[in-house]
Amino acid sequence: MNLLIERFLSFFPIIRCPICGGVKNNGFLCELCAEKIESLYVQKGYCIRCGEPLTSEKLTWCGECLTNKRPWDYFSFYGYYRDILRQIITEFKYRGDFACLGILQDLLCKAYLKADSDFDPDIIIPVPIHKNRLKLRGFNQSLEISRKLSRLIGVPIERNILVRTKDTVSQVGLKKSEREKNVKNVFCVIGDIKGINIVLVDDVYTSGATASECSKVLKAAGAGMVGVLVVARTKSGDVEYNS
Repeated sequence: MNLLIERFLSFFPIIRCPICGGVKNNGFLCELCAEKIESLYVQKGYCIRCGEPLTSEKLTWCGECLTNKRPWDYFSFYGYYRDILRQIITEFKYRGDFACLGILQDLLCKAYLKADSDFDPDIIIPVPIHKNRLKLRGFNQSLEISRKLSRLIGVPIERNILVRTKDTVSQVGLKKSEREKNVKNVFCVIGDIKGINIVLVDDVYTSGATASECSKVLKAAGAGMVGVLVVARTKSGDVEYNS
């Protein structure tokens, strides 16, 4: 009898958590990893313009955003780039583990829904990668994580409006000024976007150099409001990330 049961169950293989290998619990992750992800959700205590942690709950903007006006109108993120959140992003982006994609899509949607904003986007634009990098990696992570959000809010993804024209070196290890120089004049807009409200999507926000350059180019081309939406944001002093 036990043998028959084992043979029957063999037709229904156990689906493992892509992070720890544990048994999934009606979702993309096992119960333990799902709890860890939930614990990283940031709901308060951050700058509403860039996500930097604030020193007081009475503040709404960080010193950097008060000093230097950001070229975007809206910003939101799910959590800080660390622990299991960092692991999931790394597994998907650099190892091509698409078992992690659904998780990241859900987190991006939560990041969008948590923002207290009247921002009403017309289109979603994933931060583009150069064709050479796309050929090597096989996919644009920002495009892939945008797909569920597009369905959720009924807004189309436009992948050919913002184009990366230069294949730059990795941002990893570069200082803020070097990051800004590295992405300067590497994006261009194709088509008419005058008055169009845009959600700019990326996986991780680090120094803001990429988001800033993209937003400036979109605004210069006549875009209406530009919002920046990411899954994760690094904290000052944390490990460097290729933004």
